[in-house]
Amino acid sequence: MRLWYQHLKLSYDEPLSNFAFKLYLRRYSTVVASTLSYLKLSSWVIIITAAGTAITSWMEFSNVQQKIERYTRAVRALKMHLNWWSTLDTVERQSLLNPKP
Repeated sequence: MRLWYQHLKLSYDEPLSNFAFKLYLRRYSTVVASTLSYLKLSSWVIIITAAGTAITSWMEFSNVQQKIERYTRAVRALKMHLNWWSTLDTVERQSLLNPKP
């Protein structure tokens, strides 16, 4: 069974990304809210707008994959720096800690 967004492809031919999904969600909620506003159904406009905003905000807040990637990169960089530091002898370390003018 195909999901409603599977027919949408990005230029690099991969499934819909998180960013593109949020973009389409904003567009569709705007179109629906505008249509409901035209039909003078203001209570539904508030509900659609609030729901679209809530979903988009939650997706931004809970983007766990990006957080994990960022933390992993930071840990790797720190480990590489620590390995580099451990290869230095005492004189080289001292010269890096107290550079001469």
